[in-house]
Amino acid sequence: MFLRKRFAVFALLVAGAVAGLCWGLAPLRAADPVPISCPNRQTVFLEGPAPPSEALLVTLGERAVGGGVADRNGFYRIPLRANERPGVYPVEVRLRGSRAVVARFTCFVDVPLDSVPETPTLPAATRVTHVPLPTSTGAPVITPVTVAPTPTAMPLATPVPERTVAPSPTPTVADSPVATSTAGPTTTPGPTTTVTVTPIPNANSVRVIQVALRVPGLSNEEYVEIRNATTRSITMTAWRLVNVNRNDVTPYVFPEFVIAPAQTINVYSAIDEDDPEVGEFYWKRTDVWRAGDRAELRDASDRLISFLIVQG
Repeated sequence: MFLRKRFAVFALLVAGAVAGLCWGLAPLRAADPVPISCPNRQTVFLEGPAPPSEALLVTLGERAVGGGVADRNGFYRIPLRANERPGVYPVEVRLRGSRAVVARFTCFVDVPLDSVPETPTLPAATRVTHVPLPTSTGAPVITPVTVAPTPTAMPLATPVPERTVAPSPTPTVADSPVATSTAGPTTTPGPTTTVTVTPIPNANSVRVIQVALRVPGLSNEEYVEIRNATTRSITMTAWRLVNVNRNDVTPYVFPEFVIAPAQTINVYSAIDEDDPEVGEFYWKRTDVWRAGDRAELRDASDRLISFLIVQG
């Protein structure tokens, strides 16, 4: 009888320790938002650990947008279907009863995963940060260049450090839309300026680094340089490289390929056989790029990963 009592006490202590460990996972998960791509009208799944058999609620800002139940092994998989303006939004998975936060995500709706919104545009009570598409008179609207995933507010009137301004008689846009100032001193009418934004390195992206055009007398090679700026291998099978300005150019589709951490690869405008082992790929045609074209890198689900405007 004495041994049975000691065994029962020991079993209760072990069960309590295991339960404490399971419940302790949630704060660690919730403390580090995970960036995810959330294209409008497409379903993505939020996954992770949670207390077994607990009812869960998904919120976008402070608005409930879905929910589910963790299985008996303490794992949830909840669908999320965005229907928002393009921007970056905070998403949380909470316990339905106590509203305790189980996990946090940063949802990138119709913008690259490494975008940074310049200013929040919704009231503070919603706790949602939008990235509105900037517009400029006489110039096309272009999605912001890939930047870091952590939302960082920056004054509209202060140029981003990576931007350089040079006088130009006609409005043109390279790599990003012309910045529009909404506050500050009145601007005296003068020549239109060209704003050039260079891609900002980011630890969570595969980025288009440059599009090199042929230069008569100097180089006969035309190619796109792509780099894995992360510390992990990324599968690029069925990813596409697209010239969005030319309907006559069929997108290049990557074969079965995994890009290594910090690896740089080239896609040549030439007719030859792909060599994934050395990171050289061939478009099977020449004359792909022209100055002003927009090069887009999209994954197998057609989500925008990175883009660059071709410079002359």
